[in-house]
Amino acid sequence: MDFLKWQAYAQQTEDPNLLVVLSRHEETYMRCVVASNKRTPPAVLQELATDHEPVVRSGVASNPNCTKQTLDLLLMDPDRDVLVSAGSNPGFPQARFPEWMALGGAACEEIARNPVCPEEVMLDLLKLYPHSDVPHNLLMNPCITPGVIEEIAASTDFEHVRAWTASHPKAPASLVQRLLNDPDHEVRTAALTHWACPVQFLTAAVRTKDFDSWKAVAGNARTPRNILLRLALYEYDAGEYANEDEDEWAIDRVCFRDVLVALASNPMTPRHVVERLAVSDDGTVAEAAQANPAKGTEDILAPS
Repeated sequence: MDFLKWQAYAQQTEDPNLLVVLSRHEETYMRCVVASNKRTPPAVLQELATDHEPVVRSGVASNPNCTKQTLDLLLMDPDRDVLVSAGSNPGFPQARFPEWMALGGAACEEIARNPVCPEEVMLDLLKLYPHSDVPHNLLMNPCITPGVIEEIAASTDFEHVRAWTASHPKAPASLVQRLLNDPDHEVRTAALTHWACPVQFLTAAVRTKDFDSWKAVAGNARTPRNILLRLALYEYDAGEYANEDEDEWAIDRVCFRDVLVALASNPMTPRHVVERLAVSDDGTVAEAAQANPAKGTEDILAPS
C-alpha cells in the first residue's frame, strides 16, 4: 500500500494498534496525521508530545484527546507554534487565555476556535483582531453566543461575514430583522434563510425574479406552502435569455436548479411536489427529494 493510502488510514482509523504503528513512521507528515487524529490513544499522544519535530507536537497540542499531563507539558514547549496550537484545545486552562492572546494574531485565531472560550474572551478577541480569521473562527465555534454574533455583525465591513451572521442559527431575531434591510444583497439573501425571518419578508422576496432569493425562500421551513407551490410551478424558459450572454444564461440556469434543490429538501414542501421532484431528470434535484422525510409519508403537520 502506498504512502497516500496509509495517510488516509491514519486520518480515519479507530484501530489503536494501527495508530501506534503509524505514530512511529519515519515520515514526519504521517506522524502529524496521527497526532491530529482525535481517536489516537492518549498514551500515543503522550509519546508524540516529545517528538523532535515541532509540527508533530503542534498536532498533539490541539488534540482534545490528549491528557492534562500531556497538555501541561506542551504548554511549556520551547516552540511558539506548539504554544499557539494549544490555544484551541478544549483542555486549555481558561485562566490563561489572556496570557496566550499576547502571543499574537495566530494564537488568537486558535483561541477563537476553542469550544470552552468564554464570551468575554470572544469579545476581547474581536476587539483585537476584527479583520482577521478571528470572526470566521468564532462563527464556527459551537459555543458562540448571540451577543458575540451581534458584535461581529456590527464590527465588520465584509459583506460575506455579515451574511454569515445573518444565517447563523444562534443569531437573535432582532439582528436577522435588521440585516434583512442591509444594503448588500448577499446579506439580505442570507437573512431570508434564517428560521427567525418574518413571513412577510419571505413572501415579498418572490415578487421579483431573483433566483438567489428564491433559493433562500425555498429552503426556509417558515415559508408558507402556497409560496413553495408557486416556486415549484415556475417554468424556466431558456428563451428569455436568447439574446443575452451565454455564460450569464448558464449561471442563471444553475441558480434556478438550486431553487429546485432547496424546494426538494424542504420538509414543508407539499408532498406531491416532493414526489414529483424525486423523479426529476436532474439527478441532484431527484436525490435531494428522495432524501426529504416528506417523501412517501403523511404530512408532517397532519394530526395523528
